Amino acid sequence: MRKLYSIFILSFLLTQFNFGQILNGNLEGWTSGSPDSWYMDSGITITQENTIIHGGSASANVEVTTTTQASTDFYQTTVNVNAGAPYTLHAWVYHTEGNIKARLVADGIYGTYSNNTLTGSWQEITFNFNPSSSIITIGLRFYDQPGFDGSEIVYVDDIFFSGGEPTEPSAETGSAINISATSATLTGTVTDNGANTNITFEWGTSAGVYTSSGDADPASIVAGAGTTSVTKFLDGLTTGFTYYYRVYATNSVGTTYGIEKSFVATDPPVNLVISEIMQNPSDVSDNAGEWFEIYNPETFDVNIDGYTIKDNGSNSHLIDNGGSLIIPAGGFIVLGINSDATSNGGLTVDYQYSGFTLANADDEVILIYTDGTTVIDEVWYDGGTNFPDPTGASMYLTNLTLDNNTGANWATATVREGTYDASGSDYGSPGAIGTEAVYPVELTSFTAITMTKGIMLNWSTATEVNNYGFEIERSSTSLGTIDPSRAETREWEKIGFVEGHGNSNSPNDYSYLDNSKIFGEVSYRLKQIDTDGAFEYSDVVTVTSKTLAKYELYQNYPNPFNPSTVVSFTLPEMSHVKIAVYNVIGQEVAKLVDKEMEAGFHNITFDGSNLSTGLYIYRLETPNYSKTMKMILLR
Repeated sequence: MRKLYSIFILSFLLTQFNFGQILNGNLEGWTSGSPDSWYMDSGITITQENTIIHGGSASANVEVTTTTQASTDFYQTTVNVNAGAPYTLHAWVYHTEGNIKARLVADGIYGTYSNNTLTGSWQEITFNFNPSSSIITIGLRFYDQPGFDGSEIVYVDDIFFSGGEPTEPSAETGSAINISATSATLTGTVTDNGANTNITFEWGTSAGVYTSSGDADPASIVAGAGTTSVTKFLDGLTTGFTYYYRVYATNSVGTTYGIEKSFVATDPPVNLVISEIMQNPSDVSDNAGEWFEIYNPETFDVNIDGYTIKDNGSNSHLIDNGGSLIIPAGGFIVLGINSDATSNGGLTVDYQYSGFTLANADDEVILIYTDGTTVIDEVWYDGGTNFPDPTGASMYLTNLTLDNNTGANWATATVREGTYDASGSDYGSPGAIGTEAVYPVELTSFTAITMTKGIMLNWSTATEVNNYGFEIERSSTSLGTIDPSRAETREWEKIGFVEGHGNSNSPNDYSYLDNSKIFGEVSYRLKQIDTDGAFEYSDVVTVTSKTLAKYELYQNYPNPFNPSTVVSFTLPEMSHVKIAVYNVIGQEVAKLVDKEMEAGFHNITFDGSNLSTGLYIYRLETPNYSKTMKMILLR
């Protein structure tokens, strides 16, 4: 029975205090000298005014008596709104001396100021906003200006909303990304504007004619979701065709179409590297044992079927594998004049070419894209002038990140490995990274930046070989740092892992957001780990996380509670903080804190043992931020 009674009380409280509008916005209702439904801070005094009025028979005489701005709010809580819909908050103010400004506040956002130099007459101030939730706080805050002598009156009247009805959604067509010969991903952004919204992409191969359509991802958003990024993956496209597309969004009010954009379905040119050449084998003749190797530094597989290999003379071969010829991401492929391992010197060849030789008067290997003109890579070796010219061994690029058209970057192989078998004596490492090569993970930058949501770590690599990934390690003054300037005295903890790109000859960018609630000096380092388990540490970067957290008041926990609960909040800087608890008629029943507090994450315990069951309001006030939330004491 007690449980059923508690559930009834909870339901009753949530229903009774679900205010549906700005109550007493015309300030005509007063009880015992106070405006009905309005709250006021300790730094202002409110009395009824019946002479200087904007409309009706009464206004509010607001006397500001402090320079502490966090104590000058005139506000109303638990105002029900249509989340996401466009609103305008209006208020009329009347300045007497011009040393105080009034500012509208809605949904925790501080908006328009009044013109304090316009004295002796009424002025309207307005503030446009889209509420992020269905229950918000609205009101005014008063700011002292030069010349304020400690007491000044501002009259306030007729506070009200306009708008609030849902409008047609907003839709903006974005770019097509990850384009290939047969697929692409469409992007866009949609804003709900106060109503549940469905989102669709449409596309076709003629401008303005859309023969296909499909749900976006996500296919719908709820009222109040705000601006949302959406995508649509297209597959089965026709290579070489131009596709026209747009996003559109529909809610209960209407449909909005984004502008039309287009893309061409084609594979983009890629980065491939000619990395090893065997032009003079000893175990067999040149026309039986020549081969060369191509490395793929991309993070995706590359199909070279339809490419052309040629020299600068008359030799040329169109690669025709009867289907795909794939170089795996971070991997190698071997092309040879002879694919028979029993007669080519004992190696495995992935593709056999013809009409093209390496040891002739034209010492070049040129790789041409499928369009027949775009050069993907080329090596102009010269028979020994600047490049090696070994016999019985390949020449290899000593580092996959180096310019392969510079002879000094090549060396002669002295080990037989890779796909070579044990039957011969020629040296080389076809289809693999040779043990003689040095291919490091080259870290080019590592930075840490404090942001509202945390500390963002960004780093970049110029090259990667066998890079398994990066462990992110953190050390802070709260984790036992002995000497912040010396990494070896720190206590480090692993906080995350970011996967590497394996093998890459092109720059790669990485990021990691540390959203832990840590304040003060924080240091980070990267532990780069190879696929074989070897690792190396980066240099240390250090930041001071003064602005790690934003101002925020969180929902108390537990809620409902009996008899105590915890109120949590964050401060990005040292601030004077006041947290008070009020009953539903605006009377202060408890003051949890009223003092200067350090930046950081704070917990305050509230004991409601001396209070009766009911709904209570708790409010955080600082000079730059205020927020009100509800709690329920349920005995």
